Amino acid sequence: MKTLIYSSILLMIIFACTDKPAPVQEAAAPSGDNTVVLTDEQVATGAIVTGKTESKNLSRTIRVTGSIEAPPGNVISVSFPYGGYVRKMNLLPGTRVSRGELLVTLEDPQYIQLQQDYLTAKSSFTFLETEYIRQKELNADKTTSDKLFQQVRDEYERQRIAVKALGEKLKLISINPDKLTAETISGNVGIYSPINGFVTDIFVNTGKYVTPTDVLFELVNPADVHLILNVHEKDINSIAVGQTVTCYKNNDPKKYTAVVHLISKSVKNDRTSEVHCDFKGDATAFLPGMFVAADIQLLNKDVTAVPDDAIVRHGGNAYVFTVRGKNTFQMIPVETGMSTDGFTEIITDVEAHDIVVKNAYTLLMKLKNTEEE
Repeated sequence: MKTLIYSSILLMIIFACTDKPAPVQEAAAPSGDNTVVLTDEQVATGAIVTGKTESKNLSRTIRVTGSIEAPPGNVISVSFPYGGYVRKMNLLPGTRVSRGELLVTLEDPQYIQLQQDYLTAKSSFTFLETEYIRQKELNADKTTSDKLFQQVRDEYERQRIAVKALGEKLKLISINPDKLTAETISGNVGIYSPINGFVTDIFVNTGKYVTPTDVLFELVNPADVHLILNVHEKDINSIAVGQTVTCYKNNDPKKYTAVVHLISKSVKNDRTSEVHCDFKGDATAFLPGMFVAADIQLLNKDVTAVPDDAIVRHGGNAYVFTVRGKNTFQMIPVETGMSTDGFTEIITDVEAHDIVVKNAYTLLMKLKNTEEE
């Protein structure tokens, strides 16, 4: 009887254990090394997707600053080969001038003397030219001696040279010798603009006496200004001649396009190199000395990259989650590079592991919530 009772109790215990429901699977607690473990249900709910890093051809755009400069050939220092007093001038810095436009009038007695010398020499030359022709004909007929003809010819050549030289001196002070007569002699001469452009500096005033070594004005032709950008040394090797640059003036949303035509081979004290660019199209909106900002797209290169959604940022640092086992993920810090078209360069070597490429922030939230519990 006792045996039957013990057997009944034993069967009741076995059935009781058999009817006990299976335990619910729970996510394991993090190990303390930025590792998070999820259940299959949590992985599905969070839409966690894993994959490999990819090789991508990426580029990036950098913002640099620079200034507008005119080529040396477009900057004109105006001087005058003879001294004189400034008699008339109506210029201000910034005044637009046209080629051939009168800039200033100078006055001096030496201008009168130079014109007088030219007209006197020209008159003598006319007489000697007639005499030379006459003596040449007589010498051909042996009517005059060779010695006399040689003397006339030498004097004729000396006078011809003198007239030519004085005529060139007149041209230097903007007097046309072919139009000079006794009636047009003047003590005033004009200085005319050699280019179309702007007056940038004025160094004289009315009444001042200027010497041949004085610079009266500085002019600039803005039609061929170019852009000089300061690019950091770490980026200079990613720029090449022919690249397109997008430029902006201060407080002006309009975009201007320039093309790189020269890259400096030296690095300045601030660790930058100069990149010279030519504007495409009209550049008259830019003046020498003007500050300019520009965007440069660095050259494409093959890099190891991941989708932007794979990277999480926390505490000012970038991280990715690597796969460490079934539903087990570890957050590791990474160094990132350029970003383009939804992908970001990963400089840190993580190729040995699969990584979370989508919804990585879900894991970051899970990890941080667990740490706070």
